[in-house]
Amino acid sequence: MATSYPPYIRKRGYLTVTPTKAFLDAPAWGPVMFQKVMFEFNRMATAYKLGVHMVRADDELLPYIGAEVIVDAHTGMGTYMDIGWKETTVPLPATPDTYRGFTQPVEGGGTKLYPGWFRYRSYIFMYAHPNVSGTTVGPGVRMAVLLHELIHACGLEGSDPNHGTGETMPGPPHDLFCTGGFYVSVTGDLTHEKDYISWGDNRAPGKNGEFSLSARTIKLIQDTWAP
Repeated sequence: MATSYPPYIRKRGYLTVTPTKAFLDAPAWGPVMFQKVMFEFNRMATAYKLGVHMVRADDELLPYIGAEVIVDAHTGMGTYMDIGWKETTVPLPATPDTYRGFTQPVEGGGTKLYPGWFRYRSYIFMYAHPNVSGTTVGPGVRMAVLLHELIHACGLEGSDPNHGTGETMPGPPHDLFCTGGFYVSVTGDLTHEKDYISWGDNRAPGKNGEFSLSARTIKLIQDTWAP
């Protein structure tokens, strides 16, 4: 189930986010894709009143205060700092037909002032070469899978309702937070600009390039970010 961030983070209503050099240098990702995904997440956050926005961390302050969400690109191995700030590695999928991401939460106990169990950081790992059958998936699919991971970074887990298990999608309604969707490439679109992920009754992005969340996912995020 979802794990909330500490009250002082929930109260301010945003998470600081920083992309790694590997993410910014990856041709499939880069600064433009990062900006587009941040903009789209914040658009949905405002439209759906999620209670949390994403703010890019100040690069000058980053060495001193860090960020709550770190977005990285990997080629088979991810590195993150655990709750005790010990460097830890995690093996990740890096084979043909890999285009989805992975979020590593960092959680731990609270303090006397803020007792409980909280999420403190989220490390998002996106495959540096997101592809299906060796062909890089289109920008809409790349946005969709990174938006999915940003939802995880809000505190939501794979065990939450509306996520599904492994490649088994949950029951409807389906949206960006659902697993189990399948990749669709539009015949004749050599640019792959029209690629999308389908759950049968819904798709991301939509026919007009839009992204949306179901009422169920919206409530999960709102409840996780309640003061």
